[in-house]
Amino acid sequence: MASLRSLATGLLLAVPALLPAAALEIERSLVEVRYVRPPLVPTAKLDYAGLRAEVAFGEIRIGEPTLRRVAGSCPGSSAEAEREVYYYEVRVEASRGVLVVHDGAGVPVHAAPIERLATVERFGLENCRHGSVESLSAAFERERPDWLDRLRARAGRYYLQTAERLVDRAMFAEVRTEQVPCNRFHDPAHDYGDLVEAADRALSGYRSIHRGEPAEGRLRLLEAVERWEAALEGEPPGDPAPRITQQVAAGLHENIGAAMLVLGAYDDAIRHLEQAARLEQPVRRPDGSGGGDLLLRARTRRIRSARLDGDGLQIEALLEQSRNHRGRVPLTLVPDGLARLQADYGRLVDAQASGSGTPKSNVAVSPGRNGMRRTSQR
Repeated sequence: MASLRSLATGLLLAVPALLPAAALEIERSLVEVRYVRPPLVPTAKLDYAGLRAEVAFGEIRIGEPTLRRVAGSCPGSSAEAEREVYYYEVRVEASRGVLVVHDGAGVPVHAAPIERLATVERFGLENCRHGSVESLSAAFERERPDWLDRLRARAGRYYLQTAERLVDRAMFAEVRTEQVPCNRFHDPAHDYGDLVEAADRALSGYRSIHRGEPAEGRLRLLEAVERWEAALEGEPPGDPAPRITQQVAAGLHENIGAAMLVLGAYDDAIRHLEQAARLEQPVRRPDGSGGGDLLLRARTRRIRSARLDGDGLQIEALLEQSRNHRGRVPLTLVPDGLARLQADYGRLVDAQASGSGTPKSNVAVSPGRNGMRRTSQR
């Protein structure tokens, strides 16, 4: 009987070992961090005092007026003015515009297309003026020249405002905010205390950078990266129950890639983020999303940093330059300058395509939605 009791006890004790182990949990945090977006144009050799920008667009084109009628309470009128009102709906378009920035010697240093203006105007609807088709038609013919002048002025404001944003983007650095991930790992079968501590250190580093304490933040990120890399390299081969599983390795590579992105080591960031994508296609998230956006950011910034290699300006100098000159580049709308600015744009495209538009030549071209090419601005 005693032996039977011992056997039963042994079976009961063995039951927990037969139950499936708790699954690995990956706790993924997103933390905000500031970064400096560099200008598109290498600026070390530019004399900002001599910069000037010009923008031009083609003719305003209007479609055939379409007669519309609104009955009842007319927009913008009092309740007593309820009546039938007629107005024209007119499609208005202007050609795609062109922006060119010149240096003090008149040499183009940046060019960008501006998407065409397209809108629908409602003539005669304001103040519910026209209670008959005849009244509306007569007013349209009478007021058409002044109305077209107002449309041209409005289009000019659109192109100038858009050009101003493009100049700021091309010529000046800007502090922006983004979110980066940081993974922690939890599994009763393994001790991930060192990796959790590294993640806490990285999160602290990101927050220091976001607060404007880059030196302290960078040091903490480098310490975290060192621990994560040691974990990836220190796993003994052939372990039947490895601590650094494929899923954990993917999360660690993403952690390192995100840190390297913030540190500006874009080649290392790309290498680790690509490895994360290979290990998990992509790294699994609680919401099912992947890490492709982070990899795209790293690749984009590597291209931009290569463009600025000849600048010789550090981040603080770029920001100081932006503080002193942002919004102060003279911008002019050139009524008859479309053909000339198109020619400047084409020369910059050709220079960049041939390789002569290198960073040292202070040349940059922003492509339109259809790519970097010359098109007829009709």
